[in-house]
Amino acid sequence: MNMEAANSSLSSKQKSFVFKVPILKDIGGPAILSIFIPSILVFYQLLNVDSMKAIAAFMKGSNFLYFYIACLITGSILGMLRVVLIQGFIRMFIPILVGSIGSIVAGTGAGTLAGHEEEIRKVRQAGILESNDVTITVAPGEAGSGVFIDLTSIVKDQYGDAIRRTLLDVVAEQESRDIYITVADRGALDCTIRARLLTALTRAGAVGKKGGI
Repeated sequence: MNMEAANSSLSSKQKSFVFKVPILKDIGGPAILSIFIPSILVFYQLLNVDSMKAIAAFMKGSNFLYFYIACLITGSILGMLRVVLIQGFIRMFIPILVGSIGSIVAGTGAGTLAGHEEEIRKVRQAGILESNDVTITVAPGEAGSGVFIDLTSIVKDQYGDAIRRTLLDVVAEQESRDIYITVADRGALDCTIRARLLTALTRAGAVGKKGGI
């Protein structure tokens, strides 16, 4: 995260220099160097430690990296010639559409022929991988396997046991069993964890049913 956080260290004078470099100015030099130069500075520990911690806290807390990436992509698209952009879209649209439809048909057909249609349909997910949220995926386990929880959390050391108890409480309330639960937590509150798991179980058809999902 520190390498990503140090992106802001590229000065305006460096950017001005990049625009004059023969090769870099034609291949998006400012965007490229704004990523690699801070990464090099962090790797070789050339930046102040306190500064890196402050920048990392800002980048992580505000999700500024997402905004930066969005601006980078949008700027790249808007920087293209209008004619080239339209021609490129027209040429890519049909192949993408045909490929998407073909992959859906092929995947559905293969799953049906293999006899796994019901099993695939039972895997459900809820939540998003953002700060203070959690992503929970539920899948049917083998008969008699019980409830298995695969937990990943930024606060696992402090609240891992509490998160597991919350998950088990929700499963017990719904009288479900033989479930494989995968949890990717980013510091979600107890109520958020309960809501996400309940949503995933509902999508899997487990809510209101006794037994496995």
